[in-house]
Amino acid sequence: MKLLFRLFIVLALCVLAVPFFTSPVQADGPEEAQINVSPATGPVETSVVLTGENFVPETTIYIHYERAEDDWVLLNPGGTYTETGDDLSVLADIPESAYGDHEIRAGQYNNPVYDIIANTTFSVTSSAEIISPSSGKGHVGDQVTLKVTGGEADADDISLRYYYTSSSYETVADNLETDEYGSLTITFTVPASTRGSHDLKLYEDDVLVMSAPDFEVLRDITASPSTGFVGDSVTASGTGFSGGRTDIKLKFDGETVLSNIASDSRGSWGPVNFVVPSHIQGTYDIEAYLGSATTSVASTEFTLSPKIILNPAASTSSPGHVGQVVNVSGSGFSANIPLTLSYDGATIGSVTTSATGTFSGVSFTATHTQSTHTTNHPVQATYGASAIASTNFVMESTAPAKITPLSPLNGKRTGVLGNLLGKVRPTFTWTTISDTSGINKYELQIYQVRVVNGTTNVTPVFSSPLVILPSATQAGTNSTSYSLAGEYSLPYGSYQWQIRAIDGAMNTGSWSDVQTFRAGYMPQWAAIAVVVLAIALIVGLVFYIRSRSRYYY
Repeated sequence: MKLLFRLFIVLALCVLAVPFFTSPVQADGPEEAQINVSPATGPVETSVVLTGENFVPETTIYIHYERAEDDWVLLNPGGTYTETGDDLSVLADIPESAYGDHEIRAGQYNNPVYDIIANTTFSVTSSAEIISPSSGKGHVGDQVTLKVTGGEADADDISLRYYYTSSSYETVADNLETDEYGSLTITFTVPASTRGSHDLKLYEDDVLVMSAPDFEVLRDITASPSTGFVGDSVTASGTGFSGGRTDIKLKFDGETVLSNIASDSRGSWGPVNFVVPSHIQGTYDIEAYLGSATTSVASTEFTLSPKIILNPAASTSSPGHVGQVVNVSGSGFSANIPLTLSYDGATIGSVTTSATGTFSGVSFTATHTQSTHTTNHPVQATYGASAIASTNFVMESTAPAKITPLSPLNGKRTGVLGNLLGKVRPTFTWTTISDTSGINKYELQIYQVRVVNGTTNVTPVFSSPLVILPSATQAGTNSTSYSLAGEYSLPYGSYQWQIRAIDGAMNTGSWSDVQTFRAGYMPQWAAIAVVVLAIALIVGLVFYIRSRSRYYY
Protein backbone atom coordinates (compact mmCIF):
# COMPACT_ATOMS: atom_id res chain seq x y z
CA MET A 1 0.00 0.00 0.00
CA LYS A 2 2.82 2.30 0.94
CA LEU A 3 4.55 1.36 -2.29
CA LEU A 4 1.50 2.26 -4.33
CA PHE A 5 1.24 5.58 -2.59
CA ARG A 6 4.86 6.33 -3.31
CA LEU A 7 4.42 5.49 -6.99
CA PHE A 8 1.45 7.79 -7.14
CA ILE A 9 3.49 10.67 -5.72
CA VAL A 10 6.32 10.10 -8.21
CA LEU A 11 3.87 10.03 -11.09
CA ALA A 12 2.28 13.27 -9.94
CA LEU A 13 5.68 14.94 -9.75
CA CYS A 14 6.47 13.76 -13.26
CA VAL A 15 3.21 15.12 -14.60
CA LEU A 16 3.94 18.47 -12.97
CA ALA A 17 7.49 18.51 -14.37
CA VAL A 18 6.47 17.95 -17.99
CA PRO A 19 5.25 21.49 -18.58
CA PHE A 20 8.39 22.87 -17.01
CA PHE A 21 10.74 20.96 -19.28
CA THR A 22 8.61 21.23 -22.42
CA SER A 23 7.81 25.01 -22.22
CA PRO A 24 9.99 26.97 -24.70
CA VAL A 25 12.74 29.22 -23.30
CA GLN A 26 12.04 32.99 -23.68
CA ALA A 27 14.33 34.15 -26.59
CA ASP A 28 16.12 37.56 -26.60
CA GLY A 29 14.63 40.16 -28.97
CA PRO A 30 16.46 41.15 -32.29
CA GLU A 31 19.68 43.12 -31.77
CA GLU A 32 19.56 46.90 -32.61
CA ALA A 33 21.15 48.22 -35.81
CA GLN A 34 24.38 50.12 -35.29
CA ILE A 35 26.48 52.53 -37.42
CA ASN A 36 30.08 53.42 -36.67
CA VAL A 37 32.44 56.07 -38.10
CA SER A 38 36.20 55.82 -38.25
CA PRO A 39 37.94 58.01 -37.50
CA ALA A 40 35.41 59.72 -35.26
CA THR A 41 37.13 63.10 -35.15
CA GLY A 42 39.10 65.28 -37.55
CA PRO A 43 38.97 68.35 -39.80
CA VAL A 44 36.60 69.02 -42.65
CA GLU A 45 37.27 66.82 -45.70
CA THR A 46 38.51 63.97 -43.50
CA SER A 47 37.92 60.68 -45.32
CA VAL A 48 35.90 58.40 -43.02
CA VAL A 49 34.64 54.82 -43.24
CA LEU A 50 31.03 54.28 -42.12
CA THR A 51 30.21 50.69 -41.20
CA GLY A 52 26.96 49.15 -39.98
CA GLU A 53 25.53 45.92 -38.61
CA ASN A 54 22.18 44.39 -37.68
CA PHE A 55 20.40 46.20 -40.51
CA VAL A 56 17.57 44.49 -42.35
CA PRO A 57 19.09 42.35 -45.11
CA GLU A 58 18.53 43.28 -48.74
CA THR A 59 17.73 46.88 -47.90
CA THR A 60 19.01 50.22 -49.23
CA ILE A 61 20.41 52.36 -46.43
CA TYR A 62 20.80 56.17 -46.62
CA ILE A 63 23.35 57.94 -44.41
CA HIS A 64 22.96 61.66 -43.63
CA TYR A 65 25.30 64.16 -41.96
CA GLU A 66 24.04 67.25 -40.12
CA ARG A 67 26.25 70.14 -41.34
CA ALA A 68 24.34 72.68 -39.31
CA GLU A 69 21.06 72.67 -37.40
CA ASP A 70 18.41 71.03 -39.63
CA ASP A 71 20.86 71.18 -42.53
CA TRP A 72 21.48 67.59 -43.63
CA VAL A 73 23.62 66.28 -46.46
CA LEU A 74 23.52 62.74 -47.89
CA LEU A 75 26.92 61.07 -47.60
CA ASN A 76 26.13 58.14 -49.92
CA PRO A 77 24.15 59.48 -52.89
CA GLY A 78 21.75 56.83 -54.17
CA GLY A 79 22.04 54.88 -50.93
CA THR A 80 23.94 51.65 -50.13
CA TYR A 81 22.37 48.22 -50.63
CA THR A 82 23.02 45.61 -47.92
CA GLU A 83 22.90 41.90 -48.71
CA THR A 84 23.10 40.49 -45.19
CA GLY A 85 22.36 43.51 -43.04
CA ASP A 86 25.88 43.41 -41.60
CA ASP A 87 27.77 44.35 -44.75
CA LEU A 88 27.16 48.14 -44.74
CA SER A 89 30.38 49.99 -45.58
CA VAL A 90 30.53 53.56 -46.95
CA LEU A 91 33.55 55.74 -47.71
CA ALA A 92 32.81 59.50 -47.51
CA ASP A 93 34.43 62.90 -46.92
CA ILE A 94 33.24 65.09 -44.07
CA PRO A 95 31.58 68.18 -45.62
CA GLU A 96 32.16 71.77 -44.47
CA SER A 97 30.75 72.17 -40.99
CA ALA A 98 31.48 74.13 -37.86
CA TYR A 99 33.60 73.08 -34.92
CA GLY A 100 32.10 70.40 -32.65
CA ASP A 101 29.96 67.24 -32.76
CA HIS A 102 27.75 66.47 -35.77
CA GLU A 103 25.19 63.69 -35.88
CA ILE A 104 25.26 60.99 -38.53
CA ARG A 105 21.99 59.11 -39.15
CA ALA A 106 21.22 55.94 -41.11
CA GLY A 107 17.73 55.09 -42.39
CA GLN A 108 15.81 53.26 -45.07
CA TYR A 109 13.81 56.05 -46.68
CA ASN A 110 16.26 58.91 -47.43
CA ASN A 111 14.71 61.11 -44.75
CA PRO A 112 17.02 61.97 -41.86
CA VAL A 113 14.24 63.51 -39.78
CA TYR A 114 11.58 60.76 -39.72
CA ASP A 115 13.61 57.70 -40.63
CA ILE A 116 16.28 56.89 -38.07
CA ILE A 117 17.51 53.33 -37.70
CA ALA A 118 20.92 54.10 -36.22
CA ASN A 119 23.07 57.12 -35.49
CA THR A 120 26.54 58.19 -34.36
CA THR A 121 28.56 61.44 -34.19
CA PHE A 122 31.66 62.91 -35.81
CA SER A 123 33.59 65.64 -34.03
CA VAL A 124 34.93 68.39 -36.35
CA THR A 125 38.20 70.06 -35.46
CA SER A 126 39.45 73.41 -36.72
CA SER A 127 41.83 73.50 -39.66
CA ALA A 128 43.54 76.00 -41.94
CA GLU A 129 45.25 75.32 -45.26
CA ILE A 130 47.22 77.47 -47.69
CA ILE A 131 45.50 76.73 -50.96
CA SER A 132 47.47 79.22 -53.08
CA PRO A 133 50.30 78.86 -53.66
CA SER A 134 49.74 75.20 -52.90
CA SER A 135 53.39 74.73 -51.95
CA GLY A 136 53.06 77.21 -49.09
CA LYS A 137 56.14 78.98 -50.44
CA GLY A 138 56.53 82.21 -52.34
CA HIS A 139 57.93 85.71 -52.53
CA VAL A 140 57.28 89.06 -50.96
CA GLY A 141 54.37 90.67 -52.79
CA ASP A 142 52.73 87.36 -53.72
CA GLN A 143 49.02 86.83 -53.12
CA VAL A 144 48.37 84.05 -50.61
CA THR A 145 44.96 82.41 -50.12
CA LEU A 146 44.20 80.69 -46.82
CA LYS A 147 41.18 78.41 -46.37
CA VAL A 148 39.84 78.06 -42.81
CA THR A 149 37.35 75.28 -41.96
CA GLY A 150 35.85 73.87 -38.79
CA GLY A 151 35.77 77.21 -37.05
CA GLU A 152 33.01 78.60 -34.94
CA ALA A 153 29.86 79.25 -37.00
CA ASP A 154 29.10 82.89 -37.79
CA ALA A 155 32.05 84.20 -35.81
CA ASP A 156 33.09 87.81 -36.45
CA ASP A 157 35.95 90.21 -35.70
CA ILE A 158 38.47 87.67 -36.90
CA SER A 159 41.94 88.81 -37.92
CA LEU A 160 45.00 87.17 -39.44
CA ARG A 161 48.46 88.00 -38.15
CA TYR A 162 51.66 87.51 -40.13
CA TYR A 163 54.66 87.13 -37.84
CA TYR A 164 58.06 88.55 -38.72
CA THR A 165 59.51 87.08 -35.53
CA SER A 166 57.98 85.27 -32.57
CA SER A 167 56.85 88.60 -31.12
CA SER A 168 56.69 90.99 -34.08
CA TYR A 169 53.77 90.75 -36.45
CA GLU A 170 51.57 92.58 -38.94
CA THR A 171 47.80 92.19 -39.22
CA VAL A 172 47.35 91.36 -42.90
CA ALA A 173 43.55 90.86 -42.78
CA ASP A 174 40.92 91.87 -40.27
CA ASN A 175 37.19 92.37 -39.68
CA LEU A 176 36.57 88.90 -41.10
CA GLU A 177 33.58 86.59 -40.50
CA THR A 178 33.05 82.87 -40.80
CA ASP A 179 29.95 81.49 -42.50
CA GLU A 180 27.31 79.22 -40.95
CA TYR A 181 29.63 76.24 -41.48
CA GLY A 182 32.57 77.88 -39.74
CA SER A 183 34.44 78.37 -43.01
CA LEU A 184 36.42 81.43 -44.15
CA THR A 185 38.66 82.20 -47.13
CA ILE A 186 41.36 84.84 -46.64
CA THR A 187 43.61 86.38 -49.29
CA PHE A 188 46.53 88.61 -48.32
CA THR A 189 49.73 90.03 -49.79
CA VAL A 190 53.00 88.81 -48.33
CA PRO A 191 54.65 91.81 -46.65
CA ALA A 192 58.36 92.56 -46.85
CA SER A 193 60.02 89.95 -44.67
CA THR A 194 63.18 87.92 -44.38
CA ARG A 195 63.66 84.51 -45.92
CA GLY A 196 62.31 81.48 -44.08
CA SER A 197 59.09 80.40 -42.38
CA HIS A 198 56.64 82.90 -40.93
CA ASP A 199 53.79 82.05 -38.57
CA LEU A 200 50.18 82.72 -39.55
CA LYS A 201 47.73 82.95 -36.66
CA LEU A 202 44.00 83.61 -36.49
CA TYR A 203 42.59 85.72 -33.70
CA GLU A 204 39.04 86.45 -32.63
CA ASP A 205 38.66 89.56 -30.50
CA ASP A 206 42.43 89.43 -29.90
CA VAL A 207 42.17 85.85 -28.62
CA LEU A 208 44.15 83.17 -30.47
CA VAL A 209 41.76 80.67 -32.01
CA MET A 210 43.89 78.83 -34.52
CA SER A 211 47.43 78.55 -35.92
CA ALA A 212 47.64 78.20 -39.68
CA PRO A 213 50.49 76.53 -41.57
CA ASP A 214 53.65 78.63 -41.81
CA PHE A 215 54.37 80.51 -45.04
CA GLU A 216 57.92 80.22 -46.33
CA VAL A 217 59.42 83.34 -47.92
CA LEU A 218 61.94 82.72 -50.71
CA ARG A 219 64.61 85.07 -52.01
CA ASP A 220 63.64 86.99 -55.11
CA ILE A 221 65.10 89.66 -57.36
CA THR A 222 63.35 91.77 -59.97
CA ALA A 223 64.74 93.84 -62.81
CA SER A 224 62.99 96.60 -64.73
CA PRO A 225 62.92 96.69 -67.63
CA SER A 226 63.35 92.99 -68.28
CA THR A 227 64.14 93.57 -71.95
CA GLY A 228 66.33 96.20 -73.54
CA PHE A 229 69.62 97.09 -75.13
CA VAL A 230 73.31 97.46 -74.42
CA GLY A 231 73.85 100.63 -72.40
CA ASP A 232 70.34 100.71 -70.92
CA SER A 233 69.94 101.46 -67.23
CA VAL A 234 68.27 98.62 -65.34
CA THR A 235 66.71 99.01 -61.91
CA ALA A 236 66.99 95.95 -59.66
CA SER A 237 65.49 95.14 -56.25
CA GLY A 238 65.58 92.15 -53.94
CA THR A 239 63.33 90.69 -51.24
CA GLY A 240 63.39 87.71 -48.90
CA PHE A 241 67.09 87.99 -48.09
CA SER A 242 68.49 87.82 -44.58
CA GLY A 243 68.24 91.07 -42.71
CA GLY A 244 71.23 93.39 -42.40
CA ARG A 245 73.52 91.89 -45.04
CA THR A 246 76.06 94.24 -46.68
CA ASP A 247 77.79 91.86 -49.10
CA ILE A 248 75.21 91.19 -51.79
CA LYS A 249 76.47 91.23 -55.39
CA LEU A 250 74.68 91.39 -58.72
CA LYS A 251 76.09 89.72 -61.80
CA PHE A 252 74.96 90.00 -65.42
CA ASP A 253 75.87 86.81 -67.27
CA GLY A 254 78.56 86.17 -64.67
CA GLU A 255 79.99 89.70 -64.87
CA THR A 256 79.75 91.69 -61.63
CA VAL A 257 77.79 94.88 -62.21
CA LEU A 258 77.13 95.90 -58.56
CA SER A 259 78.76 95.05 -55.23
CA ASN A 260 78.27 95.71 -51.51
CA ILE A 261 74.49 95.93 -51.73
CA ALA A 262 72.91 96.13 -48.26
CA SER A 263 69.62 94.58 -47.20
CA ASP A 264 67.40 96.16 -44.55
CA SER A 265 66.11 94.52 -41.38
CA ARG A 266 63.34 92.78 -43.33
CA GLY A 267 65.63 91.37 -45.98
CA SER A 268 64.83 93.84 -48.78
CA TRP A 269 67.31 95.88 -50.81
CA GLY A 270 67.22 98.35 -53.68
CA PRO A 271 66.27 99.84 -55.93
CA VAL A 272 69.78 99.88 -57.36
CA ASN A 273 70.80 100.66 -60.95
CA PHE A 274 73.34 99.22 -63.35
CA VAL A 275 74.13 99.57 -67.03
CA VAL A 276 73.70 96.59 -69.37
CA PRO A 277 77.20 95.60 -70.52
CA SER A 278 78.10 94.88 -74.13
CA HIS A 279 76.88 91.43 -75.22
CA ILE A 280 75.45 89.87 -78.32
CA GLN A 281 71.68 89.47 -78.45
CA GLY A 282 70.10 86.80 -76.27
CA THR A 283 68.62 86.13 -72.83
CA TYR A 284 70.91 86.49 -69.84
CA ASP A 285 70.70 85.80 -66.11
CA ILE A 286 70.87 88.59 -63.58
CA GLU A 287 71.98 86.79 -60.41
CA ALA A 288 72.41 87.68 -56.76
CA TYR A 289 75.39 86.33 -54.79
CA LEU A 290 76.22 86.49 -51.10
CA GLY A 291 79.76 87.50 -50.20
CA SER A 292 82.38 85.38 -51.94
CA ALA A 293 79.99 82.52 -52.70
CA THR A 294 80.22 81.04 -56.17
CA THR A 295 76.60 79.91 -56.31
CA SER A 296 73.79 82.40 -56.84
CA VAL A 297 70.90 82.56 -54.38
CA ALA A 298 68.32 84.25 -56.66
CA SER A 299 68.03 85.20 -60.29
CA THR A 300 65.90 86.77 -62.97
CA GLU A 301 66.28 87.11 -66.72
CA PHE A 302 67.01 89.99 -69.07
CA THR A 303 66.47 89.72 -72.82
CA LEU A 304 68.99 91.74 -74.83
CA SER A 305 67.90 92.89 -78.28
CA PRO A 306 69.86 94.53 -81.13
CA LYS A 307 69.78 98.32 -81.23
CA ILE A 308 70.51 100.98 -83.84
CA ILE A 309 72.09 104.16 -82.44
CA LEU A 310 71.85 107.54 -84.20
CA ASN A 311 74.30 110.35 -83.50
CA PRO A 312 73.10 112.97 -83.02
CA ALA A 313 70.08 111.23 -81.53
CA ALA A 314 66.77 112.43 -82.96
CA SER A 315 63.86 112.17 -80.58
CA THR A 316 60.57 113.87 -79.87
CA SER A 317 62.26 116.14 -77.37
CA SER A 318 65.22 116.80 -79.65
CA PRO A 319 64.20 116.21 -83.27
CA GLY A 320 66.43 116.34 -86.32
CA HIS A 321 65.96 118.26 -89.56
CA VAL A 322 66.36 117.97 -93.30
CA GLY A 323 70.00 118.23 -94.33
CA GLN A 324 71.35 116.94 -91.02
CA VAL A 325 74.24 114.46 -91.24
CA VAL A 326 73.59 111.48 -88.98
CA ASN A 327 76.06 108.76 -87.96
CA VAL A 328 74.72 105.22 -87.50
CA SER A 329 76.10 102.53 -85.17
CA GLY A 330 74.66 99.46 -83.45
CA SER A 331 75.04 97.02 -80.57
CA GLY A 332 73.52 93.80 -79.30
CA PHE A 333 73.50 92.11 -82.71
CA SER A 334 74.66 88.58 -83.40
CA ALA A 335 78.38 88.26 -83.96
CA ASN A 336 79.97 88.58 -87.41
CA ILE A 337 76.84 88.92 -89.53
CA PRO A 338 76.36 91.13 -92.64
CA LEU A 339 73.78 93.91 -92.32
CA THR A 340 72.18 96.25 -94.85
CA LEU A 341 71.22 99.65 -93.45
CA SER A 342 68.45 101.82 -94.87
CA TYR A 343 66.81 105.21 -94.26
CA ASP A 344 63.21 105.70 -95.36
CA GLY A 345 63.55 102.48 -97.37
CA ALA A 346 66.66 103.60 -99.28
CA THR A 347 69.97 101.79 -98.67
CA ILE A 348 72.57 103.92 -96.90
CA GLY A 349 75.30 101.31 -96.33
CA SER A 350 76.37 97.73 -95.62
CA VAL A 351 78.40 96.51 -92.63
CA THR A 352 79.50 93.35 -90.83
CA THR A 353 79.08 93.17 -87.07
CA SER A 354 82.02 92.56 -84.76
CA ALA A 355 82.56 89.55 -82.52
CA THR A 356 80.70 91.45 -79.77
CA GLY A 357 77.75 92.26 -82.05
CA THR A 358 78.56 95.93 -82.73
CA PHE A 359 79.06 98.05 -85.88
CA SER A 360 79.81 101.68 -86.78
CA GLY A 361 81.03 103.86 -89.64
CA VAL A 362 77.79 104.51 -91.58
CA SER A 363 76.22 107.95 -92.05
CA PHE A 364 73.43 109.56 -94.08
CA THR A 365 71.97 112.98 -94.76
CA ALA A 366 68.40 113.32 -93.58
CA THR A 367 65.83 113.96 -96.27
CA HIS A 368 62.07 114.18 -96.47
CA THR A 369 60.65 112.66 -99.64
CA GLN A 370 57.03 112.36 -98.54
CA SER A 371 54.52 114.87 -99.92
CA THR A 372 53.10 115.58 -96.45
CA HIS A 373 54.90 115.98 -93.14
CA THR A 374 56.06 112.71 -91.62
CA THR A 375 57.55 112.73 -88.13
CA ASN A 376 59.12 109.26 -87.93
CA HIS A 377 61.56 108.13 -90.60
CA PRO A 378 62.71 104.52 -90.07
CA VAL A 379 66.36 103.52 -90.00
CA GLN A 380 66.55 99.75 -90.33
CA ALA A 381 69.17 97.01 -90.15
CA THR A 382 68.35 94.03 -92.33
CA TYR A 383 69.96 90.60 -92.16
CA GLY A 384 69.08 88.56 -95.18
CA ALA A 385 65.42 89.28 -95.90
CA SER A 386 64.48 90.20 -92.35
CA ALA A 387 64.64 93.57 -90.60
CA ILE A 388 66.10 92.69 -87.20
CA ALA A 389 66.43 96.17 -85.71
CA SER A 390 64.83 99.53 -86.33
CA THR A 391 64.76 103.01 -84.90
CA ASN A 392 63.30 106.30 -86.04
CA PHE A 393 64.93 109.49 -87.12
CA VAL A 394 62.43 111.94 -85.68
CA MET A 395 61.91 114.90 -88.01
CA GLU A 396 61.21 118.33 -86.58
CA SER A 397 57.61 119.46 -86.75
CA THR A 398 58.06 123.21 -86.30
CA ALA A 399 56.21 125.19 -88.98
CA PRO A 400 58.00 128.03 -90.76
CA ALA A 401 57.49 131.51 -89.37
CA LYS A 402 54.59 133.67 -90.47
CA ILE A 403 55.60 135.83 -93.42
CA THR A 404 55.26 139.62 -93.52
CA PRO A 405 54.09 140.88 -96.95
CA LEU A 406 55.87 143.95 -98.34
CA SER A 407 54.23 144.75 -101.67
CA PRO A 408 51.85 145.46 -103.29
CA LEU A 409 51.35 147.86 -100.40
CA ASN A 410 48.08 147.40 -98.61
CA GLY A 411 45.38 149.45 -100.35
CA LYS A 412 47.62 150.63 -103.24
CA ARG A 413 47.31 150.33 -107.01
CA THR A 414 49.74 148.54 -109.28
CA GLY A 415 50.20 147.83 -112.98
CA VAL A 416 50.10 151.09 -115.00
CA LEU A 417 51.15 149.51 -118.26
CA GLY A 418 48.69 146.69 -117.78
CA ASN A 419 45.82 149.07 -118.29
CA LEU A 420 46.22 149.13 -122.08
CA LEU A 421 46.38 145.32 -122.31
CA GLY A 422 43.62 144.78 -119.80
CA LYS A 423 45.91 142.54 -117.72
CA VAL A 424 48.11 143.34 -114.74
CA ARG A 425 51.11 141.28 -113.54
CA PRO A 426 51.94 142.64 -110.11
CA THR A 427 55.16 141.75 -108.33
CA PHE A 428 54.71 140.38 -104.80
CA THR A 429 57.48 140.76 -102.24
CA TRP A 430 57.83 139.68 -98.63
CA THR A 431 60.32 139.40 -95.82
CA THR A 432 62.98 136.69 -95.74
CA ILE A 433 62.46 133.86 -93.23
CA SER A 434 64.72 131.00 -92.14
CA ASP A 435 64.01 127.39 -91.13
CA THR A 436 66.21 124.54 -89.89
CA SER A 437 64.93 122.26 -92.67
CA GLY A 438 65.11 125.04 -95.32
CA ILE A 439 62.24 126.43 -97.35
CA ASN A 440 60.80 123.95 -99.80
CA LYS A 441 58.19 126.21 -101.38
CA TYR A 442 55.72 129.05 -100.87
CA GLU A 443 52.03 129.13 -101.57
CA LEU A 444 50.51 132.37 -102.90
CA GLN A 445 46.76 132.81 -102.79
CA ILE A 446 44.97 135.68 -104.59
CA TYR A 447 41.29 136.59 -104.12
CA GLN A 448 39.13 138.90 -106.23
CA VAL A 449 36.94 141.34 -104.37
CA ARG A 450 33.64 142.39 -105.93
CA VAL A 451 30.74 144.42 -104.64
CA VAL A 452 27.43 143.07 -105.95
CA ASN A 453 24.21 144.79 -104.89
CA GLY A 454 25.99 146.28 -101.93
CA THR A 455 27.44 142.90 -100.81
CA THR A 456 31.18 142.28 -100.88
CA ASN A 457 32.15 138.91 -102.36
CA VAL A 458 35.67 137.53 -101.96
CA THR A 459 36.49 134.54 -104.18
CA PRO A 460 39.81 132.84 -105.02
CA VAL A 461 41.18 133.75 -108.39
CA PHE A 462 42.79 130.33 -108.73
CA SER A 463 41.34 126.98 -107.68
CA SER A 464 44.41 126.35 -105.52
CA PRO A 465 47.29 128.51 -104.32
CA LEU A 466 50.12 129.23 -106.73
CA VAL A 467 53.19 127.23 -105.76
CA ILE A 468 56.39 129.23 -105.78
CA LEU A 469 59.61 127.26 -105.64
CA PRO A 470 62.68 129.11 -104.37
CA SER A 471 64.71 128.21 -107.47
CA ALA A 472 61.94 129.46 -109.73
CA THR A 473 61.49 132.89 -108.21
CA GLN A 474 62.53 136.03 -110.00
CA ALA A 475 64.83 136.93 -107.14
CA GLY A 476 66.58 133.61 -107.45
CA THR A 477 67.27 133.53 -103.70
CA ASN A 478 65.16 132.61 -100.71
CA SER A 479 61.95 133.71 -102.41
CA THR A 480 61.45 137.27 -101.38
CA SER A 481 59.86 138.30 -104.70
CA TYR A 482 57.58 136.87 -107.35
CA SER A 483 55.94 138.43 -110.44
CA LEU A 484 52.85 136.81 -111.85
CA ALA A 485 53.46 134.87 -115.04
CA GLY A 486 51.52 135.93 -118.12
CA GLU A 487 48.95 133.19 -117.78
CA TYR A 488 48.16 134.39 -114.27
CA SER A 489 47.83 138.12 -115.08
CA LEU A 490 44.90 139.89 -113.47
CA PRO A 491 42.15 141.99 -115.02
CA TYR A 492 41.42 145.43 -113.65
CA GLY A 493 39.80 145.23 -110.21
CA SER A 494 40.27 144.88 -106.45
CA TYR A 495 42.20 141.95 -105.00
CA GLN A 496 43.51 140.47 -101.78
CA TRP A 497 46.58 138.30 -101.35
CA GLN A 498 48.39 136.25 -98.71
CA ILE A 499 51.38 133.92 -98.67
CA ARG A 500 52.77 131.10 -96.52
CA ALA A 501 55.91 128.95 -96.47
CA ILE A 502 56.36 125.15 -96.44
CA ASP A 503 59.74 123.91 -95.22
CA GLY A 504 61.87 120.97 -96.30
CA ALA A 505 60.17 118.72 -93.74
CA MET A 506 56.80 119.66 -95.28
CA ASN A 507 55.74 121.66 -92.25
CA THR A 508 53.24 124.28 -93.39
CA GLY A 509 53.42 127.78 -91.93
CA SER A 510 50.52 130.10 -91.18
CA TRP A 511 49.08 132.39 -93.83
CA SER A 512 50.34 135.94 -93.74
CA ASP A 513 48.02 138.81 -92.96
CA VAL A 514 45.71 139.59 -95.89
CA GLN A 515 46.81 142.48 -98.08
CA THR A 516 44.50 144.42 -100.44
CA PHE A 517 45.48 146.04 -103.75
CA ARG A 518 43.95 147.26 -107.02
CA ALA A 519 45.15 145.97 -110.37
CA GLY A 520 45.48 148.86 -112.85
CA TYR A 521 44.43 152.48 -112.56
CA MET A 522 41.41 152.35 -114.86
CA PRO A 523 39.46 149.91 -117.01
CA GLN A 524 40.97 148.93 -120.34
CA TRP A 525 38.42 150.93 -122.38
CA ALA A 526 39.19 154.01 -120.36
CA ALA A 527 42.90 153.54 -120.81
CA ILE A 528 42.45 153.14 -124.58
CA ALA A 529 40.21 156.20 -124.67
CA VAL A 530 42.80 158.20 -122.80
CA VAL A 531 45.51 157.05 -125.19
CA VAL A 532 43.34 157.82 -128.24
CA LEU A 533 42.43 161.21 -126.81
CA ALA A 534 46.08 161.89 -126.06
CA ILE A 535 47.05 160.92 -129.60
CA ALA A 536 44.24 163.10 -130.99
CA LEU A 537 45.40 166.01 -128.90
CA ILE A 538 48.97 165.54 -130.02
CA VAL A 539 47.93 165.31 -133.69
CA GLY A 540 45.72 168.37 -133.30
CA LEU A 541 48.49 170.26 -131.65
CA VAL A 542 50.89 169.34 -134.42
CA PHE A 543 48.42 170.58 -137.09
CA TYR A 544 47.81 173.69 -135.12
CA ILE A 545 51.49 174.47 -134.87
CA ARG A 546 52.04 173.82 -138.54
CA SER A 547 49.09 176.01 -139.54
CA ARG A 548 50.37 178.85 -137.40
CA SER A 549 53.76 178.51 -139.00
CA ARG A 550 52.32 178.96 -142.55
CA TYR A 551 50.37 181.98 -141.48
CA TYR A 552 53.44 183.84 -140.37
CA TYR A 553 55.36 183.00 -143.49
